[in-house]
Amino acid sequence: MKSRNRPEIPVPEPGGKSEKGRESLRPATLENTLSQIHSFILASLSYPSRIFLNRLVKELKRITGFEVAIRLSLSGETTLIARSPTFSHKIPESLEVTPSSPDLFSFPIYRGKETLGFLLVERGENREIPAWTKDLFSKLGRTLGSVVRLLRENEFLKTKYRLQKILSQLLGMTLEDAPIEEILNAALEFFLELETLHTSRRGAICILSQGGKLEMVAQKGVGEEILKKCRSILPGECLCGEAFKEKRPQVKRHADTAETKSDHEHLFIPVTFRKTALGLINLYIKDGEKPERSGLEIAQEVARMLGAIIYHYRQEERTKFHSQILSQFTSGVLAQDREGRVTYINPQGERILGKEAKRVLERNLKRLFPEIGSLANNESKEIAFQGKEGKTYLEAFTFPLKDVKMAERVTLLQDVTLRKIAEEARRKAEERFRVLFETAQEGVVFASPDGEISFANESAAKILGYEDPEELKGRKTEEFYADPEEERLLLQDLARDGYVRGREIGLKGKEGTVVYTLLSVVPINGESAGPSYGVVFTDITARKKAEEESRANLDLYKRLLEETVNAFSSLAETRDPYLAGHQTRVTGLACAIAREMGLEEERIKGLRYAALLHDLGKLGIPLEILSKPGKLNEMEFNLIKIHPQRVALRRPPSRSGEIGNTSGNPFQTREAQRDGVQFNKNSSPN
Repeated sequence: MKSRNRPEIPVPEPGGKSEKGRESLRPATLENTLSQIHSFILASLSYPSRIFLNRLVKELKRITGFEVAIRLSLSGETTLIARSPTFSHKIPESLEVTPSSPDLFSFPIYRGKETLGFLLVERGENREIPAWTKDLFSKLGRTLGSVVRLLRENEFLKTKYRLQKILSQLLGMTLEDAPIEEILNAALEFFLELETLHTSRRGAICILSQGGKLEMVAQKGVGEEILKKCRSILPGECLCGEAFKEKRPQVKRHADTAETKSDHEHLFIPVTFRKTALGLINLYIKDGEKPERSGLEIAQEVARMLGAIIYHYRQEERTKFHSQILSQFTSGVLAQDREGRVTYINPQGERILGKEAKRVLERNLKRLFPEIGSLANNESKEIAFQGKEGKTYLEAFTFPLKDVKMAERVTLLQDVTLRKIAEEARRKAEERFRVLFETAQEGVVFASPDGEISFANESAAKILGYEDPEELKGRKTEEFYADPEEERLLLQDLARDGYVRGREIGLKGKEGTVVYTLLSVVPINGESAGPSYGVVFTDITARKKAEEESRANLDLYKRLLEETVNAFSSLAETRDPYLAGHQTRVTGLACAIAREMGLEEERIKGLRYAALLHDLGKLGIPLEILSKPGKLNEMEFNLIKIHPQRVALRRPPSRSGEIGNTSGNPFQTREAQRDGVQFNKNSSPN
């Protein structure tokens, strides 16, 4: 099975015949819809935040039929906005501004008393938003509030992790006396790969030389013409020199020149140490993009570290150099000598461990903190540590140093308490959704990219005739298709569209019986090579049997109706052989005229029945009149004229064919009695 998860429920299309049904959606169906959206959110949380929001907006539009937009504030500097492709209203950039328009409805996204964003819905022309849709979006606001908390924690942890990773790399290179060019190239590669800076993968780092010039020490993607012109410049000269003198992060546009070949923007970040400018980071920005504030903060943190490295690379005092470098880290740093004694701890290490430097320095680390001190070189470990502020989770990594007088090895301490809290929250959320899956009436199956079943709920096992869902685990989905051609078409659509929705497919049960199901296949983003898939199916076998019986009964009724009409038509002709074939010819002529007029086939079919039966009233006219060889009198002719109205008989005519008295006359109608027309033994048709 190859596919993507988005459990799906049928939803009426807006504006169609079922719009009224949408407005009166039952609460149970509303809760099911909300549960399906919760499942979709859980399956999509591993995507990056922007992709997650765009997927959610598309899903909400698919379910409700309305244009939707979402604005979330992940933090003071990071704002995410996602909208439907045809969403026409402008989205305010501030949470303080509430959107106001007759055609626009706003639903707050909140957690507790804090507003974290809003969900906007466009009503559209001549449309009203049903009450169930408003209830759905209102309840969704609270759910998204919890999601924002998780996204905030994820963004914070990712930012901290990337920052600590590059700082640790630069520290290791510095302590091992790597060349300054190598350190700056590593930092430049980090800047160019930082998505929140939106670079075009080109840039350079310049440092101020002893001669007072900015020398380009590291570069990537810079053309030969630029290298010749800007490899060595004076402060204040050209765009880079101007930015260096201003000593602040900024974006400047570079006009089109013979060297640049295009009009583009640069992000300049000064490299300083103790307010002294030592260099400049120059990054090319993608056209139409702006660096995000979170990315700028990371870049400035790394730039401050580069400032300390550049400054101290020029100094003679190695011990002081290492001490000052280590103090720049936001993670905790512990340096140890050959005997395991602590020779240095930075302020962040003091805060994380809850001990002042004077209580740690020159003491054996293994005795102070056994789990940290017992780490081998290049070993990392997650440690639960009881600090002053309660239980804290630390991630410790120890690596050796070479040719450094100050220490034999360094241990980095990273506070991962927030990540642990986020993981625990996610675990609980997954458990809640697992309970939802296991108790759902629909069958739910999760399968790997190659179709191996990894999860099946109770309903899936019951529908397929198994007692235990464990019997389905480890089996291939291809084993359960009743028709190989249906499987081939499903996989073909899955490969083309990435999902399959509402497909009627026969599945093989445990005993080989065919179970008819309504089946959907949706992707679940996972950590394996390629997406896993969720299969949701409902047993519709009873409905299929009822439909087949209804079709059989309908065919039978149509056949009986046809035979009945033909029988009555033939009966009318036997009463008046003189006009044999008349009704058939009238039928052919009437149907031909109807088709020429462009009437629908259903109306033509009704016209055909009417034409075949238009002489049925002759059954109520005495045989003596129908077969009379002479001229009819006025009364007889009147009876002939009203024969189309005689469509009901009380009983068949007498065998003798004689005209009986009034009480036994089978041909006397209410109309005849009303008009005073009677046949009896004493009256003669003469």
